[in-house]
Amino acid sequence: MKQISIIGLSRAGKTCYMYAMAKTMKRGVNGINIFVPDDGMRDQLELGWRRIRREHKWPSGNDKVTHWNFQCMLNLRNVMDFCWDDFKGGTLSSFNEIDTRFRNEFYRYLQNSDGMIFFIAADMVERILLNDPDAEDDLDDLDMLNAIISQNGQKMKQIPVTIAITKSDLLDDEAKELLFPVIKQIFPSLFVVGNNIKTLIVPVSLGQDLGHGEQNQDVLGMIYADPKEGNIHLPIMFNLYHYLKKYISETREELSSLKMDLSKNATNINVANQHGPLWRWWNGYDLDNLQSNKGSLLKRIEETERELSQYEMDLEKTRSEFTKDCQYYVNGKLQTL
Repeated sequence: MKQISIIGLSRAGKTCYMYAMAKTMKRGVNGINIFVPDDGMRDQLELGWRRIRREHKWPSGNDKVTHWNFQCMLNLRNVMDFCWDDFKGGTLSSFNEIDTRFRNEFYRYLQNSDGMIFFIAADMVERILLNDPDAEDDLDDLDMLNAIISQNGQKMKQIPVTIAITKSDLLDDEAKELLFPVIKQIFPSLFVVGNNIKTLIVPVSLGQDLGHGEQNQDVLGMIYADPKEGNIHLPIMFNLYHYLKKYISETREELSSLKMDLSKNATNINVANQHGPLWRWWNGYDLDNLQSNKGSLLKRIEETERELSQYEMDLEKTRSEFTKDCQYYVNGKLQTL
């Protein structure tokens, strides 16, 4: 089970994103689906989405820690189980006694991350771009996220990091052009050349002309049914992409080791065939056992090569879903997915 840690301030849209992701990724993208195995959890997520889509009301914010389990399926094969805990956003910016306890728990939780998704609301980015009077407060709050990055720097070098810009339908064309540069200014340590961190910046939206999504207010505009329309799938795809890359690398190492074992086995069989039974017995060369091991090794190599081929195709299918809407950085340098 992979732990993807979702991180964001209040009203960043983490919970609404989860409702949309769980609903739209049931149908999935290009044979890649997200499934919630627990009936009770699935019903909760369905109710949350129904409030948005059918009742046209934005849900209330999360006031407790909720644990969610998901299965990522590819062509009906389970390729990655993952989970995340939905912490309340105020945990990171409030300093009362209760929230300090939650914040400390959150920092411990992050050390077990296999991936991190930072949720940043587009209206916050918009205020920063416009030098709005509230922008200074926004930057102070965002420094809480920079503190998380600093305190977890070693962990973040080992895992994929996603910056998801929620409510991105709020941004006009000019703001969208400035989106990537301003994110790099807000979180400079993620984009320092040589930092050994893999980062994706991706704008995400549940629909079009939805407004600011204030809690319990009416939902305006159009909700997307297809996850690709609002890039809802990409934060998960990014984690799947790196999981598959790591799995393929480990499988190649396993295959190399098996082929080395087969080569040693062949040498031992050759030596055994050059000597009589007494010599083989005295020197521990059991020819029947060596032949049996050869058969087992050949079978394992065949199975591993078949599995490797399948996962390489899975990786290519996942990679093909990334769009020009996002930017991918490795070691602080812009890459092509």
